[in-house]
Amino acid sequence: MNSNVSLTKYHLANAYHQLGIISNQLGNFADAKYNLQQAISLKIELEDNHSLAFTYHELGNLALQMSEYEEAKRNYREALKLKIEFGDRKSQASTYNNLGGAALKSGDYEEAWLNLQEALKLKIEFGDRKSQASTFTSLGSISLQLKEHDKARQYLQQALAINIEFGDLHAQASIYHWLGSVAADLEEFQEAKNNFFQALNIWYEFKDEYNIQTFSCPSLLHLYQATQDQSILETIAKVLDVTVEELKQALKST
Repeated sequence: MNSNVSLTKYHLANAYHQLGIISNQLGNFADAKYNLQQAISLKIELEDNHSLAFTYHELGNLALQMSEYEEAKRNYREALKLKIEFGDRKSQASTYNNLGGAALKSGDYEEAWLNLQEALKLKIEFGDRKSQASTFTSLGSISLQLKEHDKARQYLQQALAINIEFGDLHAQASIYHWLGSVAADLEEFQEAKNNFFQALNIWYEFKDEYNIQTFSCPSLLHLYQATQDQSILETIAKVLDVTVEELKQALKST
């Protein structure tokens, strides 16, 4: 192939790759998929396998966002195969991490666990402390699902310590929520309430209605049903801007 043609295709492949990332960030998933697939076709033609690994990774990210978990796992595996081939250990960490996340979303806890452990090992090896938090959180979530409460609490507390160290307040909320779930499972109701309230307060501060409605309120209402603790209803009512009586009526109708 003419060297000028190859250079043009190389730049075009990189342009498609970047356009795919931008389209994904803007929520234009169809455009993102088209651009990333164009980049992959060109990189395969050019035998640019090292760069190809990163495009497969981005295509995996796109599929994960679209809840296409098997497609996400397929692309992450392609990315990993190439990164291992090139001995790019540092960048393998994010791919192992996301492959573990896709497996977790699809309910394959064994595959999720194995990949997340590989990700954690590499992040520790390369001193990437900040990103270890998300991996510890995922490992804690799996442990909770498997009812391994001591292990879940240990992983989640490690994640929390890192997020506090780096001042990532919003990330702390989900960890407090999971710690609350661990305590609730163990019927440590005061501990559960404290952690659920911590999560709720942070999400409320960030005006994060999705997590409040999806996680905080259902968990706190379940805790109220187990404890009949009036302060739980008072807190939820304040956040939802309703009266305690209105909340009780809503509970009776469910």
